[in-house]
Amino acid sequence: MKQLLAKSRAASVVAFFLTATLIPCSDGAEPVYVGGGSTAVTSGSSVNLNFVGNPRAGDVFVIFLMIQNINLSNVAGSPSGFTQLFGPDQSTAGGNSRLFLFCKDSNGTETGAVTVTFTTGTGYKIGFMTMFRNAAPCGAGFYEDAKLSGGSGDNSIEAPPVTTLGKNRLAASWIWVEGDVLTATPFAGETGGDWLNAGVGTQGFVGDLQIQTASIPVDATISSGSKNMNGSALWGIRSFAVKPANTSATPFLVRSGTAIADSTGQVLAFRTRPIHRQAIC
Repeated sequence: MKQLLAKSRAASVVAFFLTATLIPCSDGAEPVYVGGGSTAVTSGSSVNLNFVGNPRAGDVFVIFLMIQNINLSNVAGSPSGFTQLFGPDQSTAGGNSRLFLFCKDSNGTETGAVTVTFTTGTGYKIGFMTMFRNAAPCGAGFYEDAKLSGGSGDNSIEAPPVTTLGKNRLAASWIWVEGDVLTATPFAGETGGDWLNAGVGTQGFVGDLQIQTASIPVDATISSGSKNMNGSALWGIRSFAVKPANTSATPFLVRSGTAIADSTGQVLAFRTRPIHRQAIC
């Protein structure tokens, strides 16, 4: 007892320290493809695309657009209020068509149509508006695992693999074909999930657009799967996983502290107190 008391009397503060407890954010509900607006086609220098009805604040609009038979100087400009996600995307098999995707965070009041303007009137343009709910905001954080694929020479379209990096993702394949029509059927034969035909914008003399989605509730890869066109045509796919909006941001906690030690350097106690909290999502 005397020895312990002696050590206690000799105790002193020998160090200050900081610690941080880091807990990842929890993901929100899985994104949902709400639907698409009517398909528009033009050979002019602009096209009007209708908003999807009954948006809610926080929904994300995505314009799905293809320009057919063009040169690289003919591109689509970002419509007012929209941000370009991808484009001009060319099929990995080549071809003269280009895909564009533009996005916008909804304020819940959008109605009517938005105008997309092109640098020239050359070539046909086909497109329609889509809308997602429970999705991360428009921008680079909207998606993950983005890739391009494509093919030609037969009537088969092969689904690309999509790998999710967290829970509650929605895989999306944005398919375009040159001068052919897509059947309103999903990919078949896939593993790791189930592709669903979410929307088709058919204009056979121009080409066709189709979006397919697959629910991926846990970290996984959906792969394989294919579908047929009516004939043989060049096709391309822009694929990625739509990320969920974060519903609860778990903060990390920083603590300051002191170490109390005796004269020999043996630590007798720690004293800590929180000094800072910050969300990291």
